[in-house]
Amino acid sequence: MPKTMKQLKEMKAAGERIAGTPGHVQATAATKWNVYSETARRIMYVVVLGVKGLACDCPQGEFGKGLCKHVVAVDSWLARQWAALHKRGESRISRPPPRCPNCPSRKIVRDGRRPTKRKGLVQKHLCRGCGTRFSGIPGLKGRHASPGVIADALSQVSNGTSLAKVANELSRKGNDFSRSTIHRWAVAYGSLMAAYARECRPQVGYRWHCDEVWFRVRKGDAYLFAVMDYSTRFVLSSMVSPVKFGVDPLGMFAEAARLAGTVPWVFVTDGLREFRKPAKKAFWRRAGRRLVHVIEIHMQNEFNHNNVHESFNGNIKPLLEVRGGFQSDSPAMASLAILAHNFFRPHTALDGRTPAEAAGILVDGPDRVLTLLEAAAAWA
Repeated sequence: MPKTMKQLKEMKAAGERIAGTPGHVQATAATKWNVYSETARRIMYVVVLGVKGLACDCPQGEFGKGLCKHVVAVDSWLARQWAALHKRGESRISRPPPRCPNCPSRKIVRDGRRPTKRKGLVQKHLCRGCGTRFSGIPGLKGRHASPGVIADALSQVSNGTSLAKVANELSRKGNDFSRSTIHRWAVAYGSLMAAYARECRPQVGYRWHCDEVWFRVRKGDAYLFAVMDYSTRFVLSSMVSPVKFGVDPLGMFAEAARLAGTVPWVFVTDGLREFRKPAKKAFWRRAGRRLVHVIEIHMQNEFNHNNVHESFNGNIKPLLEVRGGFQSDSPAMASLAILAHNFFRPHTALDGRTPAEAAGILVDGPDRVLTLLEAAAAWA
């Protein structure tokens, strides 16, 4: 097992080179590969995929006790095979053009501005088809705050800022809104944006992870279950449950498969028994491959444990507990936190990209929250 980051990068680079060399990785079965040495072609090692993940019989691998370049090579080979079967183009989320509320005409022109008490100058539009004058986006009408102010509040809440601090920050900018108003925005528009985001299909990899994280609510405990793609860190589906044992995650797994448009080849979870049968039922055989369910009970190596999801749990738990005592709105606040993870927050492991960008979903404009908010409001 490499001891330094430099050694780890060199090992991964060697594994990528092996996977990219024709004939160096040969599949002998659905879960078994012969991997030839990079330096001496006559030397061959066997890599297998089982309930403990990828394991190699080379001296460094020792059947799952360490990470080696042959395991990296098979992982890269599987990723290339998956990409060849699931080629998709990128999708883009943009701010919607003005739309007439009375007719389907697209002949919309600007018609001056009108002053308002809270929003300042608001752009007006004229429909050449029916002569209707209107302003704003239909889904955001009736609010005393502008879309920019709402997006600013949602951005702060999704970053873990308390409602009181968000209200103080908005007041400092000349926008006086109560904590209850900001909370209503978070619940209503967080759920709306999450529903709109589920209509965008991400480009995911062959290995998905699932885990749960505990957080406190007013009347007891709650658990957030989530399914995450490893290669993009994109959270495909989630659910909030008051219990950990006895939960049925079948609906969550089915939603992940629906959003991705496919099922994974490898599914990594902890030893929770409630994951096993629903995973087999939801992620049945696809493209001639049967699901391999990796049950991580003891730490193996980077390609076999569930640490990528544990990192997500550690980042999202403070966002769920920042309000300290919510109950009925737990799913809505969890949706907003996951939305921020997928679309708003860049990740170091993804070279500064968001999981949505890594999954081929691009959000236009410098303010991702405002773009997604207006797109979701127009979609609704």
